[in-house]
Amino acid sequence: MRNNTEGKNSRKNFFTPLQAISDDEPDTDGELEVSAKPKKIVVPPIKVLNHDIDFIRRLLIAKNINKFLLKKISIGVKIVSENIDSLNLAMSALKEKNVPYYTHDRAENKSFKVVLFGLDNKSSDEVKSALIALNLKCTDVKAVTKTYENYKDTLYIVTFEIGSVRLDDLRRNVKALFKTIVRWEHKRKSKNNVVQCRNCQMYGHGERGCSIKTKCAVCAGGHRTTDCNNENRERCANCNGSHKSTDLACPNRLMYLDIRETIKNKNNRHARPSHSSSSSSSRHLHTGRSQFSFVDSEFPLLPSTRPSSNSRPQLLYSRQEGTPKQSSNENSDLFSEQEITQLTLDIVTNLSSCKSKEDQFNVIAQLAIKYLYSKKN
Repeated sequence: MRNNTEGKNSRKNFFTPLQAISDDEPDTDGELEVSAKPKKIVVPPIKVLNHDIDFIRRLLIAKNINKFLLKKISIGVKIVSENIDSLNLAMSALKEKNVPYYTHDRAENKSFKVVLFGLDNKSSDEVKSALIALNLKCTDVKAVTKTYENYKDTLYIVTFEIGSVRLDDLRRNVKALFKTIVRWEHKRKSKNNVVQCRNCQMYGHGERGCSIKTKCAVCAGGHRTTDCNNENRERCANCNGSHKSTDLACPNRLMYLDIRETIKNKNNRHARPSHSSSSSSSRHLHTGRSQFSFVDSEFPLLPSTRPSSNSRPQLLYSRQEGTPKQSSNENSDLFSEQEITQLTLDIVTNLSSCKSKEDQFNVIAQLAIKYLYSKKN
């Protein structure tokens, strides 16, 4: 028998010993400090128009820009930058060579938009001035008129600097303007809403971050829409049609919506979870009658009643048990008139004593076996 002292000495501690807490370290009372994960910064791509990959690659490398990737797209080249610094350097290099491009707004630079209800007969400038007087960082106000069956209503799309105010703050602190009770709501995105650049009139990006040639939304001229003097000569900058570039019925706009919907459906189809087990079982249930069978059932599988040219003459059972009877027509797989009469009589006789649907089903199953099933020798 081993000595207890030797047993204690032979034991080994396989765990790393805990470090003693010094007096200089604060006592956390068992609470662990969890460091917050840094927020991931999304770098938007740059889309260059009407240029090839080799030209863009040489241009960026000549400016000592190395942290990027290029991809060929239908309108030109897409530049994917690794970080914000590479993005800014790439845009500077493109501007220096007058290369047309556009990029999307970063999430932290996007403005905050809400909808203001309740006011009427007020201009956008008046509403903006009233909000600025309340120390709100309002950058833009756009009046939109809604026509209903019996009246017209005016709502205002108000834009604030990002992070300067929240919707709850507006609802709590700005309940009235011009001695009129107002209501604040989120600006909801419409299904057919399209982002259209006010600089080049193209779809899919905004004015900020666009270096493409300026086009007018009224006449498609090379000037700003606010400077247009050709209001009687409308021409679309996208399809050259006789309408404004902001027309909702523009063929190019409808085509853009169709392409966007197709891409959305494709992405949803790829993201849909697979149900292999349920789909396989469903396919098994609908593969046909020949594969359906009872497991551990007292009823055997019934043969198909469809006529077949190679099938043998069907053996039917007469009223007397155990006496096989051959059908009058050896090549027929149908009941004779006498057999149908007898089957009907048996069904009526046996169903009259049933007290539930289960009893009726058992009677019908037993009669089906009796008249259709052929015992194997």
